[in-house]
Amino acid sequence: MTIAMWTIYDSPDDMPGYFVARRFIVKDGQIIVTTEHLADKSLTPVLAWFADKPYTWLPRSPEDHPNVLGSYME
Repeated sequence: MTIAMWTIYDSPDDMPGYFVARRFIVKDGQIIVTTEHLADKSLTPVLAWFADKPYTWLPRSPEDHPNVLGSYME
């Protein structure tokens, strides 16, 4: 089974001051990091990119890194 997800970050260590969406693939229990990402100084344009897509929003869980806002599952 393969699932694609976009995780939304607030000011990750490698892009401080930006909101970043990064795409990950989960395949057979393995997490594959892709090079696909979106970044902006404002959260609004990052979230707007997902507005017309049929993705499911998953809020962050207590175990997530504090910079994680949540994820969209494709």
